[in-house]
Amino acid sequence: MDRFNSKLYEKYKNLKKRKFSEIEESNQKLVSDVLRYQSVTEHLIEDLKNENDKLREAILSMQEQNRNCQKLLLEESQKSKVLSIEVGTLKEILSQRNNNLDRTCARVEKASETVTKRSNLGLLPVQHEIQYENNATNMMESHKEDMLVPNCCRRTKADFGVESGKSYSPCAFHTLVELLVGMKFSVEHHSEGLCVTVTHQMSGYSFTLSWVRDKEEEEQELVYQVFSLGTIEGIAKQWMKEDIVFSLAMCPVFFDRLSKVLGFNK
Repeated sequence: MDRFNSKLYEKYKNLKKRKFSEIEESNQKLVSDVLRYQSVTEHLIEDLKNENDKLREAILSMQEQNRNCQKLLLEESQKSKVLSIEVGTLKEILSQRNNNLDRTCARVEKASETVTKRSNLGLLPVQHEIQYENNATNMMESHKEDMLVPNCCRRTKADFGVESGKSYSPCAFHTLVELLVGMKFSVEHHSEGLCVTVTHQMSGYSFTLSWVRDKEEEEQELVYQVFSLGTIEGIAKQWMKEDIVFSLAMCPVFFDRLSKVLGFNK
């Protein structure tokens, strides 16, 4: 019996030892697996942290870019407003210039009315051009008897008459002027001032130059009015067909342009 118990106890001890050994091996394997899983988890967590940091940096960079874009958008919006204001100003200036140009054109078209308002010269009105041209010759003929020579020639005209028995010699100054401009001059004295009738004998072109004084500026001016264009009607400039007003200082320019049309410089 003791022997049997001894063997049974021996088997129990061996079984217990084996079980403890298996449990220990299992625990070691479990610990090893846990350590391995822990290492893998730590590596994974580290990778996730790194990736999270990268994503955070990317988000910060995108936010910075977004702020820069908003800033640029605001600047462009302000520039656009400034440009819109400048465009509006330029359009307004252009509109004003166009209006001024229209008013200038209107004043040019009504130049004859301006001449009439400046003074009542007692000359032929510019209302009906056809009737004006037809009556021009008759008016010139009716005024020939009243035409006078300049003051410097009046004494010679009075002193050298038929009764005196002396021959009449025209004023040298008058003759010189006619030779210089290539046209004949006759003078009329009106209550409004002096009126000179100028005639180009070769073409029949004739016009008057009347002295007027600007009441505001006290500056003498000449009023040009055409009587007849004669044979140069086809080549006459537009301004030669209209009533114009110019200062005495512009007289050389006026006759220079006339000479170019009449062919004096050829």
